[in-house]
Amino acid sequence: MTFPVEACDPFTIEPLHPDVFLLDLYGLAGQEVFEAVRQQAAALTRPPMTVDELFDRVAFTVPSFAQALRAHP
Repeated sequence: MTFPVEACDPFTIEPLHPDVFLLDLYGLAGQEVFEAVRQQAAALTRPPMTVDELFDRVAFTVPSFAQALRAHP
C-alpha cells in the first residue's frame, strides 16, 4: 500500500518504497544501520535468527537493502 501523493503534498512528504528509504538511511549512516540490524537479529528469540537469516527474511520486501547489508564491510 502506498500513500497517495495528494495526501502527502500538503505536508511536503515524499512517499518512498521501504527499500529506497532504507538504502538512503544506509547511505547516510551505514555502520550504524548495520549495527542496529545486527542487534535486532541478536535479540530475536522466537525463533532465534542469525544475521544472515534476518537478511534472507527482509530480502523479500527490501531486496536492495538486504544486498547492501550482505556486502557491508
